[in-house]
Amino acid sequence: DASMLTFVVDEMHVMDFGVLMGANNICVRVGNMCATWIHNAMGVPGSIRLSVGAYNTIDDVKYFVKSVKEIVK
Repeated sequence: DASMLTFVVDEMHVMDFGVLMGANNICVRVGNMCATWIHNAMGVPGSIRLSVGAYNTIDDVKYFVKSVKEIVK
């Protein structure tokens, strides 16, 4: 099984968020992901996508949440 989470952070460009997550050794996909029309309709320049699969651990998810909290504070 795999899961995906797509989101935006208010007042932060998705590319900036991606760079900060990369600095924490976390890979996320950022941009319009071939869906410019939906991002335009939502009024955002793009979105952030995290994909989680069977190879990820609970500790990976906890580290992701901790990193997001640090970045958005």
